[in-house]
Amino acid sequence: MTERLHRLLVFLSKIYGSQQGREIVIGIPFTHGDLANLIGSTRQWVTVQLSRMQARGVIRYHRGLIVILNLRALDLEVV
Repeated sequence: MTERLHRLLVFLSKIYGSQQGREIVIGIPFTHGDLANLIGSTRQWVTVQLSRMQARGVIRYHRGLIVILNLRALDLEVV
């Protein structure tokens, strides 16, 4: 399931993302519930996973705005 979330974030970054320096800002806000519905999971599980990714410095998430700080790390975790 973690791989699904990572793949989704990579996909969203390619479709809706805009490069701002070293960061990629996904221009459309997504709630934890939105992300969960897109990968067939629960909001609670997505919340935990996003928190873990933030703690590792891979993403930043605040009020629906997703900022990918390290796309390479996110992409490598998909493998």
